[in-house]
Amino acid sequence: MANDDQGRGEQGRRGDQAAATPRGAPKTFGGKPPPVDWRKWIKPGAWGLLALYALAFVLLNGEQHDVHFLFFTAETNTIWLILFAMALGAGLSEGVRMWRRRVAYRGAPDSDSGRDA
Repeated sequence: MANDDQGRGEQGRRGDQAAATPRGAPKTFGGKPPPVDWRKWIKPGAWGLLALYALAFVLLNGEQHDVHFLFFTAETNTIWLILFAMALGAGLSEGVRMWRRRVAYRGAPDSDSGRDA
């Protein structure tokens, strides 16, 4: 028993210091803590703010209003008026985009018209 470190590898050579420090614990006390990764909180925070905004939007736009169409009048909440106007605007925007594409496609010269037969 001349060598007590035999078979213990690196940990046995360090002696009591290695045995006193548990695995995964910091090596020195009072060192600078690792930086906090704030990027992982940005997306959930943005979704939370959006949910709060949507809730406030619904709660604050609950008043009843008369909407006069061409042949009839309807009474509805403000929120439905706003959502209807947004949907109508999105539909008209997409319709104009499709119309412009068709006009541009019809006005484009054919690739075969410039060739000699």
